[in-house]
Amino acid sequence: MDPHFDIKLIDLPSNVGFSGSLNIGYFLSSGEFIAVHDGDDISHPERLERQIKFLKDNPDIDLVGTNYSYFPTGDFSNQTKANWLKFGDDILKTYAHGGHCVCHGTILFRGKVFDQLGGPTRRVKGAEDYEFIVKFLNAQLKIDNLPEVLYYYRSHPNQRSRQFFTKASDKQ
Repeated sequence: MDPHFDIKLIDLPSNVGFSGSLNIGYFLSSGEFIAVHDGDDISHPERLERQIKFLKDNPDIDLVGTNYSYFPTGDFSNQTKANWLKFGDDILKTYAHGGHCVCHGTILFRGKVFDQLGGPTRRVKGAEDYEFIVKFLNAQLKIDNLPEVLYYYRSHPNQRSRQFFTKASDKQ
C-alpha cells in the first residue's frame, strides 16, 4: 500500500480559536479520510497508513485513534506510554459514564462523517475533543483505538490543555 497524502497548510488571518481552526481544516478537506495532528507533536511514519488500512478493513468503524507515548520537550528518548485509552466496546461504556479514552491528536475519521455531523462546537472551551467524540457516539457511529503507539505527544509548560486541566493544588 503506497498511499498518497495531500497535506494542506492554511495560514489563518486571525485567531479563530481551537474549534474554529479545526472546523476550517475539516471543511477544506476533500479526501475520504481526515486526520488530526497537533502542531507540536510527532506521528509515527506509518501512522496514517495503518489507520487508513484499519478503517478500510473495518467499514463499520468511522473513527480510529491510536495509542501514544508522551515525552518532555527536548527529550524524545524519555517516553512514557499512555495507559488511559480504551478499545472496542469499552469506548462507548467509558463515555456513557462521563469518561474519556480517545486521544484527540491521534484520530483519523471518515470525511463523510464531518459532512453529516459537523465539527466541534465553539461553545465548549477545553473539552472540544470530548464533545466531538460524543457527537460520534450519539449518532451511533463506531469508534476504536489501535493499541500500537503511533503518536508522540510533546509535554511542555505552554500547552493549551494545561490551562483547563491543572489541578487546584498545582495553582497554589
